[in-house]
This record gives sequence, C-alpha cells and structure tokens, in this order.
Amino acid sequence: MTVGKNGKYGAKIMFLIVVALLLVYVPVFSQNQEETYTDKRDGNTYKVIIVGKQKWMAENLRYLPRVFPVDEGYIDDLPCYVYGYSGYDIDSAKQSESYATYGVLYGWMAAKKACPFGWRLPTEKDWAALEDTLGVEQLGSRLSEKSEKWDDGNMKKSERWGETGFNAVPAGYRDGNRFYAEQGMMAYFWTADKVKVYYSYYRFIDSDETYFGHESGLWENGYSVRCVKDLNSKKLIK
Repeated sequence: MTVGKNGKYGAKIMFLIVVALLLVYVPVFSQNQEETYTDKRDGNTYKVIIVGKQKWMAENLRYLPRVFPVDEGYIDDLPCYVYGYSGYDIDSAKQSESYATYGVLYGWMAAKKACPFGWRLPTEKDWAALEDTLGVEQLGSRLSEKSEKWDDGNMKKSERWGETGFNAVPAGYRDGNRFYAEQGMMAYFWTADKVKVYYSYYRFIDSDETYFGHESGLWENGYSVRCVKDLNSKKLIK
C-alpha cells in the first residue's frame, strides 16, 4: 500500500505535535525523595516536593529563634513553642522528641517571619493553587503522612492516604488560652492572610475526616508552618 504526499505530510505534522506536547509537558506533581533544602540559619534540612509551579517543604518548619513556656508569650513577642515543652532554653527544647518529629508551633506574627530567605508563609492564593493542582477530593488524607503518628479515624481509612508526599503530621497546637492540645489528632498550618485584627486564616487536617479544612484563628494560637516558593522566581535560587 502506498501513502500519498498529503498522507505523509499529515503524519509528519502529527509527529511534530506529539513531540511539542512532550517538550512542554510539566508534571503537576513530583515527589522526589532526593530533593532537599538546607536552612543556612540552623542547618535543618527539609524534604521538598513540587506541586504545579511551586515548591513546598514536605516537613514542618523547625526554625527556633526563641522559645516560650506554654502559658507565656504575647503577639509582639513573636512567640514560638515546642509541644510539651514549657521553658525558655532553645537547646533543651530542641532535644525534645516533639521538636524532632513535629517541628515548631508559631504564633501568627512569628510565622510571618519564620521562613528562610526565598521562601514564604503560604498565602490563601498559594493554598488554593495547591488545591487546584491536586484536586480537593480527600485532600486531607492525601496530604497526610502515612504513619502511626495519626490517631485512628476516617482519614487513615482512605485508599489515597499519604499519596502526595506532603507528609502532614498531627503536631497539634498551642491554644491562645495557654495550653497544648490535639497532638496525634490534628494538623494546623498558618496562612499569611489576615481576616481581621488578631485573626488570620489557617488550614487543618483532622484524623477523623478526609477533607482539607479552612478556618480562622487567633494570632496567639501556635500552629505549624510549611514554607513555599515559586519555581520561576529568580531570587529564590540560592
């Protein structure tokens, strides 16, 4: 069977289209266990994942420039806390299992200044971009670390539990009424956007639910921080 000139040109055009699509394709999600970032301020190293056009730290931030007892610290003090620790000694706080496993809990004012140069506290727009890229179905389960750190509940029953490599862990929080709560049960992450004076948005994951939640909380509360940066930002290359 012979192929006419028009047939040859048509096949060539289709081939070129396929090649072009392969060249411009960018995966919406990439979990590369080899990729890490080391914070020059304290030497902590973090796993990093790519979601759409952004890089996200796949571990809770552990930067600890100061530490307060659970019953102390005002907004302007830029308070930082380590779950279960109640003192002022940074080295002692860093020796705790909670610090190594769950990272630091930051008041909102401290959270805004916590990420290293080139990274930022995620805005509402950043979290929305993550949701748009990954889809919202069972996103709480999918963002969670697949480990026994989590209490038993509906989140762990999902077949998609832990699939993204975001590795959210149930760090709990420091309540503005000055106590620690919900480690093993809940993960909370600050957002950079303010709702009104003394309140800002946060995202959360509940061990008994599969969704990725959205609420507002007092600046005095201590929540975890995940840092993000854009892939195409020149100033982020360090």
